[in-house]
Amino acid sequence: MEAYGIKKLYIGCYRDNDERALPYGKLDVNTMTNDMCASHCCSFLDDATFSGTEQWRQCFCTNVTHTDNFVRTESIDCDMPCGGNSKDMCGGSWRLSVYRIECSSTTTTLPDTRHISTLITDITTETTKPASLESTTDKPQLDLEAAVASNYSVCSCADCLPSNKTLWTKEEITDRVILLKNKLLINKKETSLYKNTKRSAYDSRKSARNLGIFGIIVMMLPVIFVIAIDIISLLTLQSIRTGNRNTVTRLSRKFADAKESSEFDRKEMLATYDNLKQKKKLLDTLSESIVNASETEGYREHDLEAFWKIEGKGN
Repeated sequence: MEAYGIKKLYIGCYRDNDERALPYGKLDVNTMTNDMCASHCCSFLDDATFSGTEQWRQCFCTNVTHTDNFVRTESIDCDMPCGGNSKDMCGGSWRLSVYRIECSSTTTTLPDTRHISTLITDITTETTKPASLESTTDKPQLDLEAAVASNYSVCSCADCLPSNKTLWTKEEITDRVILLKNKLLINKKETSLYKNTKRSAYDSRKSARNLGIFGIIVMMLPVIFVIAIDIISLLTLQSIRTGNRNTVTRLSRKFADAKESSEFDRKEMLATYDNLKQKKKLLDTLSESIVNASETEGYREHDLEAFWKIEGKGN
């Protein structure tokens, strides 16, 4: 007979997810306890290291040696009492009450004890005569006179147990059946058949290696083609942006030159206008001087004529 000795230590409340922090040996029992979960994990995995309860009735197991991938959370998140023991907490919603467990098994050989039973019976026959038939039939009848069994209770039912055994309740039998079923279950992901579907067989032939290299190159060609197109597009876009920038720079320079040229022309026109105004002023002054001079000269000629007239009369 094989019995399990289990040491368990509570290490905290941890988060669970769809991929399961403890991925093996899921057990769903309404009378779940942390002790039952630890016992189940030790029977499901020979090298079980952690057990965890969740949602007051679920149990999960794992055989990892560290908790690096576990995500710890607040202890108050594990707030659901166990279905089989309301004084103990069995996780919460997507929360695991995790225990570090050490499983040890011992094998005990029971002595070969034979029980000799003595049964004394008398077999009698009786004749019955049906009302509608003339023939008779003999029916054997077993009368139990005495039965003596060493170390066993004396009873006539088929459900008798040894006197040194206790009866199991229906819940205990259900839990025991579930544990035995889980122990007999095989995780398909741990079988070599499943593992072989996830990897290809090794082939040492040179032709196989060359074929594999060719296949890799063929698979990489579309990726290289897409990357090359992207690079060309980026270079073209960069060239267009550079050309546009240069065009804008040239136009800006031309605009600045035109602005400077127009400013120079404006100043030159103003200078010419001022020069013309000065020339006009000089012409006006000169014209006035000429007029004044003409008037003075005419006056002198008039006086001279008058003088000559006076002189002529006098002579």
